[in-house]
Amino acid sequence: GTIMLPKTNELIEYAGALLWWLVRNTGFEKRNSVIDINTGDTIDYGIIAVEGGTETIATIPKSNKTLIFYKYYSDKWWRFWETKYGVEINASAKIDISIGIFDIAFSYEKDGNSYFGFSGIGKIGFGHATNETIGNVTTSLYTKYYARPYILVPCVVLIFTVGPQVAVAIGEAFAIIGEKLRDILGGIQVAYG
Repeated sequence: GTIMLPKTNELIEYAGALLWWLVRNTGFEKRNSVIDINTGDTIDYGIIAVEGGTETIATIPKSNKTLIFYKYYSDKWWRFWETKYGVEINASAKIDISIGIFDIAFSYEKDGNSYFGFSGIGKIGFGHATNETIGNVTTSLYTKYYARPYILVPCVVLIFTVGPQVAVAIGEAFAIIGEKLRDILGGIQVAYG
């Protein structure tokens, strides 16, 4: 078979249309950090936890572009680890992906409800939020479910490395106990009548 490639002038036309769409529909923002977090209740089981509360974030300026590249930063210069870079796609729903020094996050939002996942040094989890945006300020009522990797990873490593050895040791202990019981009970005659 023959592969038909577009003509050079068609490629230039497509590239020009794409570039024009990007210019009209792409925005760049600096997003300030969280204005207020009110963590309501946290049910903590050590390795896993459930947290609920409210979070208020200001976006300055709030863009209505289809494709937004942004930098999220703390209002305190020394909290550099809170800096994140992300991309947000606004269509019939909003998709947001961000990467920071110690974490990765993603979210999907439609009709004021968002579903999100996150991963970092301190927590790996997912959650749900109900959002209300007025101007450039968004307030979210959220619930997060997460595990702590700094506790979870060593437990998993122990289970897979030491676990089989512990199972063998327990099995051997029961075998020794069984032999001793057989030796003790071997001389006892049980009469059935």
